[in-house]
Formats: sequence, C-alpha cells, structure tokens
Amino acid sequence: MNDRLKLEGANRGAEGVDEIRSLFVPCLVVWAATIVAFAPVVYNELVNWDDLQTLVDNDRYRGLSVEHLGWMFTTSYGGHYQPLSWLSYAFDTVIWGGVSALGFHLTNVFLHLLTATGFFGVSVLLLRVAVPNGSMVARYFGAGLAAVLFAVHPLRVESVAWATERRDVLSGLFLVLSVLFYLRGNCGGLAKYRGVGLVSSLFFFVLSLLSKASGFVLPLVLLLIDIYPLRRFSRVGDEGRRESLAAILVEKALYAIPAGIVAMLAVWAQSGAGALWSFSAHPLSLRIGQAFYGILFYLGKTVWPTGLVPLYEQPPGAMAMDTSYVASAAAVVGITVLLVAFRKRWPALLCGWGCYLVLIGPVLGIAQSGPQLVADRYSYLSCMPWAIIAGGVYTSIWATKNAVGRLLRVMLPTICVGVAIALVVATRAQISVWKDSRTLWTTTIQRRPETGLAYANLAAVDLQEGDFAAAQNRAAFAVSILPGNRLAHRILGVAAVEQGEVELGEAHLRRSLKISAELGVFDSVAAMRLAELLSGLDRNDEAEEVYRSLIASSTSASHWHFVLGSFLASRGKLAEARGVFERAVVLNPSFSDAYLRLGVLLRMLGEPEGAIAALEKCNSLDPGDVTGRAELAWILSTTRVTGLRDGARAVGLAESAVRDSGGGSVRAREAHGAALAATGAFSAAIETARALLEETGVEMSEAKRVQVYDQLARYRENIAIRE
Repeated sequence: MNDRLKLEGANRGAEGVDEIRSLFVPCLVVWAATIVAFAPVVYNELVNWDDLQTLVDNDRYRGLSVEHLGWMFTTSYGGHYQPLSWLSYAFDTVIWGGVSALGFHLTNVFLHLLTATGFFGVSVLLLRVAVPNGSMVARYFGAGLAAVLFAVHPLRVESVAWATERRDVLSGLFLVLSVLFYLRGNCGGLAKYRGVGLVSSLFFFVLSLLSKASGFVLPLVLLLIDIYPLRRFSRVGDEGRRESLAAILVEKALYAIPAGIVAMLAVWAQSGAGALWSFSAHPLSLRIGQAFYGILFYLGKTVWPTGLVPLYEQPPGAMAMDTSYVASAAAVVGITVLLVAFRKRWPALLCGWGCYLVLIGPVLGIAQSGPQLVADRYSYLSCMPWAIIAGGVYTSIWATKNAVGRLLRVMLPTICVGVAIALVVATRAQISVWKDSRTLWTTTIQRRPETGLAYANLAAVDLQEGDFAAAQNRAAFAVSILPGNRLAHRILGVAAVEQGEVELGEAHLRRSLKISAELGVFDSVAAMRLAELLSGLDRNDEAEEVYRSLIASSTSASHWHFVLGSFLASRGKLAEARGVFERAVVLNPSFSDAYLRLGVLLRMLGEPEGAIAALEKCNSLDPGDVTGRAELAWILSTTRVTGLRDGARAVGLAESAVRDSGGGSVRAREAHGAALAATGAFSAAIETARALLEETGVEMSEAKRVQVYDQLARYRENIAIRE
C-alpha cells in the first residue's frame, strides 16, 4: 500500500516537472521574441508628442515625498487620472537620478514583457477550458503563440515606445493579472482558489484603474468569459441556475463599483484638460460613424499592420454618411449577425468579438477627446482576444486526428514562426519611427500627408532648432489644414516674431489664446510669448495684463507668480512684486529662485532682516547657487543694521561664489570686495575692485561699471559700503 502511494506521488511529481518544463519553453520564446522586437527602443529619445510637457517640463512627479504623492493622487494633469503611472515615473527618476529617456523606455519594455507573461498565463487557463481535448503541450504552445502575437505586434509599438503611454503597459499588466486570478478561481480544477482569486483579481483591477481608466469595462468582459468558455451559467439545474446568476451578478458588482468611480474621475480629468469635444463641434451621428470605422480599423491593422503613424487625424469636413463609415457599419453589423447565427459552432469567435467590442468601446470616439480618429495605442487591450483565438486555433489543429490535421500539424510551426519573425521585423521598423521628434513627424507626413498637426509639431522642432523660416512655413501650412489649431497658430506667431514680423506674430499669438479660451483651456506658452513681445515693444500695460492672465489661469502655479513678480519688479512696482513673490514661495516652498528674488526685493525695500532670511532659505534649498551666496554676502557686508552685519561670514560666502563661478560672476566679485571692506581689509578690497574693472573678459553694463568705480573710490578712502 505504501509502495503504491509512493509510486503515485512520484508519478504526480514527474508530471509536475514535465508541466513546468512544458511551460518554460513557450515562456522563454515569448520573452526572447519580445526582447528582440523592442530592443531598439533604448536608442530612442523623448518626443514632442506629450513627452516633453509630461516628463521634461513637469517636475511635480519627481520625488516620493508626501507633497509629490499628494499631487499624483489628486491631479488631472494631461487629461488623465493615473496616480500609479505617475508613481512609476517617480521611481524611474529616483533610480536614474532624474529624467532619463533610457530609463523610461526600459521600464516600459519591462512592463510590457511582464504583461506578455501574464497574458500567456491567461491564455493557458482559457485554452484549458476552451479546448479540453487538446494535449497539455499543445495548449502551452498555443498560449505561447497567443502571447507572442500580442507582444510583438507592431500595433504595440505606440504603447511601449512612447514614454508618455506608460499608463497603457502598466494598466495592461494589472488588468491581465486581474483576469489571471479571476480564472484561477473559476477554472475547473482550480475552484478551491475562488475566494483568494476573487480578492486578488479585485485588487489588481483597482491597481489597473489607478494606472489608466480604460480597463473599467472589465466586469462586462468577465461576464462574457463566464458565458464562454467557463459556462458558469449552465453548471446547475434551473432553480440553482437562477441563484448562480444572482451570485455572478453580485460578483460583477464588486468590480463595477471601483470601475464607476474611476470612470467618473476620467471624465473629470478629460473635462478639466479641455480635451472632450462638444457635440456641436463633433455631432453624435459623426461619432457613431467614427465608432464603426474604428472597429474595423483595429481589426484590419491587426491582420495587416502597415502604414502605422502616431496620429490618424480627424478628417476635416467628415460626414456621418461618408462611404468609409457606412461600409464599416455594414461590415460590423454583418460580422455580428454571422457570428450570432453560428454561435453554437463558433462560440469562441462570438465571445472574442464581444470582448473586442467591449474593450474597444471606450475609445471609439463616442466620448471624443483629442484630434485622433483612431490610435494604435487603443489596440493594446482590445486586440488581446484575437491573439487568444489564434492560439486556440493552433491548439485545436494540433488536437485534430485526421489526415488534414496531421498535414497542418507539420506546416503549422513553420507558418507560426514565419508570422512571428515578420511581426518582429515590422515592430523593430516601427520603433525607429519613434526615434526622435523630427523622424516621428516626418514619417507621419510621408505616410499621411493631410495630417495638419504633424506639420505643426514638425514646425515646433524647427523652432527649437532655430530654423524660424521653416517653422513659419510649416506652421502656416498646418493652419491652412486646421484653421482652428492653437498649436499651429502659436508656433506661427513665435516664428514670425523671431523673424521680425511683429504684427503677424502678435495676431497669431492672440488667435492661439482665443482658440484656447473657446476650448476652456489656457495656452500659457502663447501668453508668455505675447507678454514678452508686448514688453519688448514698451506696451507694458498690455504686457502686465497678459502676465496677470497667467496667474488667473492657474492660481496655484508658483512659476507664473514668479514671472509676474519679476515683471512688476522691473517696472518698479516693488511692493506689489513682493506680495507676488511671497505667494510663489507659499505655493512652492522649494522654489529657490523665488526666495532669491524675494530676498533681493526686500533688500531694495529696506528690510534687511527679511532679505537675509529669504536668501538663507534660497541657499539651503540650492547650495550651489552662486547668485544666492553673492547676494547674501552683499547684504551681510553692507546692511546698516549692526546686529545683522557679519563681514567674516560674508567673505567666506563671496569667496566660494567667486570660486564656483570661475570668476565670471560680477555680483560675486563685487560682494567679495564689499565683504573685505566690511572686515577692514581695504587694500584687498581695492585690489578686488580694480581687478574687476580691468579684466577684459568680464561682461559688465556701463551702469554696473560706474557702481564698481564708486565702490573703489570708497575703499580708497577706507569707507565700507552701507545700504
């Protein structure tokens, strides 16, 4: 008896080892294919398609303090509620010591690799119940095929190679894990894990929603999986079946609660960013036509992934009854009717079609946000069912015993390997499109010449590189295609100003601001450039009005308070500027430059104690700031308040500032002379001032040169500077 039990245990152990080995090989294939496909992404830069705005110009996510975490969990920045995506970026900046294109891209690839692995597990469990007559090895290799087709498809490139789309790969990972644990608790021999599986599934579902809201439709997908292949509704008799239905619906309600909350947060975030289009601008009939077009678009690009671009722009003048929309609607209805009619013969196809429609539904444009008609990234979740169906077909063919089946079994591996290699090659080529901003938009224009926003974004690259003529020409062409595009007007305005066409520049900058206001948002960049233009033309009252509009657009933006305070100070409105700078440091207690400006302003207003406190704070926040040390050294040397004066400390501060600036800071050398005089070392002070005046390599305004001459004269008379 004991020998028999030992033998059975040994057999089960051997089967377990065989199963692990069978799992390992397809997993290894999935990992290798994914890594080979996405390896080129490490050479890519960040692009001017949200990356710069989201990750480079924005510093509010860079840290793990309570303040940073508070911002991540309360912001709708960029039109998305995605606190866990922000948190993942924060970890990247900690690991890489700041913003790193390589770091962001590597994390995206790693998350995508984990998603592919989790998707392999989901495919194994689904194929176990959908193709029960298939062998274990066939199911594992079918699941491996599904995972490879998902992972290395060129439609995945946008989600992985675009740093801003971290939310896709992170939310996708958690959503796949949610389905995996759900299946662990509901598949045949694993029902004992139901409670743990449900709790774990809900946990990962919430994490997915906190990374990106698009997975909020998962409860409907799970309900479809309950129907097929799990067949949870047909396991018991009629009376029990009603009870089972109630239990299943209650179970789905547990998912629906967080899904509903996050869906509302997503609408709030989109509305706050001005991204949602009104029905007057984009009628419901057109949205419906667009939705049908999108359903076929992703299906077609899955089968034949060519001509992929980052932006498929809404065609100007599109009508709901356009041929492409009507034909798409007819095709979608036809496919649906066909699959319903053959539901008993092809239940997997009907289930896959239903899951696809549910997953793609939120991004089909019924709630239109942004200029896109469709987008490659929207396929990240929605095309997973097709990959599983392909894996199921592979498994079913492998289980076929007739002559045709045996022939297909011989041909199938070669076909699958060929398809996988073709997809890997196409994906690597598509990754090169995302190499940098210029390549991205040049390729878009080559493939879709009517894309107005591509010309505007390429003009932005020209503008950054100083090619103002090219920027103006491209922006003007973008405006001709999209008269209502604020970015094109802004770039055209800036480029025109840079080329001396002031009136044209002002007109387009104001046009950009007007379009933004109509959309319920504020173009701070256009406002800033307009204010600078007006200030340069000595139209200071108009400039001040624009600067104040920056504050009104975002009362919590410390940077805009800093800009307004600097402008007011330049106009001699010192008392008002003081209040604005004080507000800036309240909004951002780590804003060292604002403390510096506040300290200088308080010195000018005759408040040395407050000035010293502000400058001390500046230096504590940024010990490497040469100007902050120089200003503090100056006031410690020159203040008339005896109790505040500290010449010896001022000498040390000034000497370090001179040293760290390489002698290039006039203010540091000026403060050094004043500090030496404050300690009675007038000979050294005279030599310092004389060397500053005689050195030819130092740039000094005439007014500053007069001031230094006056200081030199005082030192020669053994008189220290007092303010």
